[in-house]
Amino acid sequence: MKWSNIMSGPGLVIPNTPIAVDYFYRWSAPSAKLFFLTHAHADHTAGLTPTWSTTVYCSPITAEILSYKFGVDKKWIHPLEVGTPSLIPLDVEGGEMLTVTPIPADHCPGAVMFLFEAYFGCVLFTGDFRPSSEMYESALLPESGVVDCLYLDNTYLSEEYVFPTRTETTETIIRIIDSHPDHDIIIGLHTLGKESLLIEIALRFKKWIAVDSFRLWLAGVVGWPDVFTGEQADTNIHVYRQKTVTQSFVDKLNKVNPTIAILPTSLYTGLGHSGFRGDNIFVVNYSDHSSYPELLRFVEKLRPAKVVPLLKNNRRPFGAGVTPASVEMFDTFLSTDKLGGVVVPVSVQRFMLPRTWRKAWPVNEGPSRACPKPKRPKSRGVAFLAASDEDEDDGVVEIIEDVVELSDDLGHPDISEHPDISEHPDISE
Repeated sequence: MKWSNIMSGPGLVIPNTPIAVDYFYRWSAPSAKLFFLTHAHADHTAGLTPTWSTTVYCSPITAEILSYKFGVDKKWIHPLEVGTPSLIPLDVEGGEMLTVTPIPADHCPGAVMFLFEAYFGCVLFTGDFRPSSEMYESALLPESGVVDCLYLDNTYLSEEYVFPTRTETTETIIRIIDSHPDHDIIIGLHTLGKESLLIEIALRFKKWIAVDSFRLWLAGVVGWPDVFTGEQADTNIHVYRQKTVTQSFVDKLNKVNPTIAILPTSLYTGLGHSGFRGDNIFVVNYSDHSSYPELLRFVEKLRPAKVVPLLKNNRRPFGAGVTPASVEMFDTFLSTDKLGGVVVPVSVQRFMLPRTWRKAWPVNEGPSRACPKPKRPKSRGVAFLAASDEDEDDGVVEIIEDVVELSDDLGHPDISEHPDISEHPDISE
């Protein structure tokens, strides 16, 4: 795989730590020893294959998907309870500990944000997210001014991107279906996500919704209402892969039965048109990413010391290219009372080295170039994660022995060429 393709995703290694989030190319990041996955969309799981052999921390639902869909051995998958702090060693000796709390991201089944607390202070990594209104009142979110570094989903960080709520969009879709009682209904979706929309449609119309085997399996894992079927003949409402829902495809279906297609997507927001010429395809502005106003509200709520965009470029309306990522719009919301650098403990510096280098490497105890100097996080009730017998070095993590220079850009992945949905069909809007 080309390096440019590897760097196009939203994952990264948090500077001056052994923590990698949504980044699973170990040969390019030898300092990464602890791997976290926010959710199971394809652009976040690149590198996870049946040969993966290091512990991955994720939510319980994502853990099931990793095993079922990606073939990762269950012994390498460690689910973390959502909303519950857990302790993970940051060095071989267990002297430095990481407190990690998964927080619901409201993006797709199993999606979480990660709140990390350790020697570097407090870091919140959102992954893809669109928090509900209730989340702003949740005790799971850090208090204002506590977060030192906020790694933010900037997929739609542009003024053009103003979305209706998902509740409003759901009602729009229900009205479209209701106005076509004699039609077959095609709903174009990616492999994972927007299941709450499907469930609401099924319950409103008291009809089955035909889905693929993966969604049918996932419904049993998550415990959704029994509204999905694998038999196309059971219903007139069918879910197809979004990339297959083209104008020619829908026109062909209409030669057999009257058919409309609904695409719940924010991809065309800001263009002023749907991107389709016919009147039988309805593009409805439904997003599982935060809109521009919602991102402003989120940062204002947290008031972090620093905001780091997860994508190096901001997406513009479909076909309009990209612009370099900027977070200047958040400047007035940032906390300014945290100065200085972060000192990486000696034991953690050794832990980040290839195992064969640890005794010989001259350890630097000076400040790093990471986030502003943090306030030491307060201790709180946590679940201690015991060492696993399968992992090396007393079960802390697997140690990577290949020596590869760590790129300075790992914390800021480049997506100068934003992936087209036809190339990455599992990337959700």
